[in-house]
Amino acid sequence: MEDKPHPDTGQPRRTSFFYLQAPADTPDAWEHHVHGDGDDAGLTFACRFLPLPLKQPLADDQDTWLSRIDPPWTTVTGNSQ
Repeated sequence: MEDKPHPDTGQPRRTSFFYLQAPADTPDAWEHHVHGDGDDAGLTFACRFLPLPLKQPLADDQDTWLSRIDPPWTTVTGNSQ
């Protein structure tokens, strides 16, 4: 888990990271529709899995944590820590 300000708004933000092994028949991409009554209610997120190591860093250096799971997963570009 990581607590740091949002890069655009400066508002507090908590990001949680999870490691999972998905079954082989898991789709490579899907959409998540947000339900409920929070600020993100009604939004749709396009989600996808990417092969590791990544060829480009994730937004706000979120790929930094990949190397803590397995050092060879460090982003190829070297732009992340």
